[in-house]
Parts: sequence; C-alpha cells; structure tokens
Amino acid sequence: MNSVRLEWLNRSNQYAAEIVEAKDQAAIETYGLRASDPKQAHQFATLSAATMSATLQLQRQAVRNQYSFTLGWKYCLLDPMDIVEISDANLGLVQQCFRRNSERRVE
Repeated sequence: MNSVRLEWLNRSNQYAAEIVEAKDQAAIETYGLRASDPKQAHQFATLSAATMSATLQLQRQAVRNQYSFTLGWKYCLLDPMDIVEISDANLGLVQQCFRRNSERRVE
C-alpha cells in the first residue's frame, strides 16, 4: 500500500467523521496508486494527530524483508535497534545492514 487513509473525529467540526490521507508519491509514480481502505481511528480529534498517525502507518509499511537467524552467545549483548551486518551467499547478501528489532528478527 502506498496510500493510507484514516477516519478521525474532527473536534472543531462537532466531532464529524473525516478522512485524512498519507501518500508515498515516489511509490505511486513507480507502481501506481495502491490505496488502503479507510481505517477507523476515532481516538484522534485533531488533524495534526490524525495526519501523524497516517504518516507513521505508511512508513511502517516500507519494511520490505524480515530475516530470522540464530546467533551464538558471543552476540548476547546486542540490543533491539542495533545494526547488524549479514552476509549470505544463498540470499545474495554481502555485508547488508539490518536493524535488529526484537529477540529473533532483523529488518
């Protein structure tokens, strides 16, 4: 998806339901428009908060691949958000940098 839409309640318009949209223009030009159905986000009552939420949801969809692997005890001090370099001939990766985001996954 390269367009995320949220339905929010506008406090300045008597809490009327409105739609806010965040788009990735580069992806739209490359792949065409791929819009998601509007998601209900009635916890937002201001345009700035709804826009920020839509933008963050769009950016989180940009994660392309997830890899899972096991490391020895030598690497037990790695924390989430640390950068890890991976080389794997089978996957065609040569010193590719990834961010560790949980116990067993990197992106």
